[in-house]
Amino acid sequence: FSEKFLCSPTIVLLEFKMAASSSFGVSRPASATPGTQWNVFSSLVSVKLDRSNYLLWRSQIESVMKSQNLIKYVNGKCFVPPEILDEARTQENPAHELWYHEDQLALSWIKVIVTQPVMSQL
Repeated sequence: FSEKFLCSPTIVLLEFKMAASSSFGVSRPASATPGTQWNVFSSLVSVKLDRSNYLLWRSQIESVMKSQNLIKYVNGKCFVPPEILDEARTQENPAHELWYHEDQLALSWIKVIVTQPVMSQL
């Protein structure tokens, strides 16, 4: 049992077949706030993913997620920190809480920029 796990919730979301097959990833800079990131993201991704525009959509979302340091949550380069730090299970790991919030931010971004037919396949 390893203490490192791939960031699978977001990766699973992107493992559907579209026009091309590839993956990309995500992580938030400590200086950025979710509000700032959301504004940047929504203004820079001009298309919603549908069955015909995967390459354009991927190009846009990948650039924005890289710029916001969230790409590792999608490309499999992020590892889940353990929830608990001690064997007595009394000390929570703050790194796990940060990982969880960033992973959910990345997942939310992806969900917002897909069409309803695609969303039903996720």
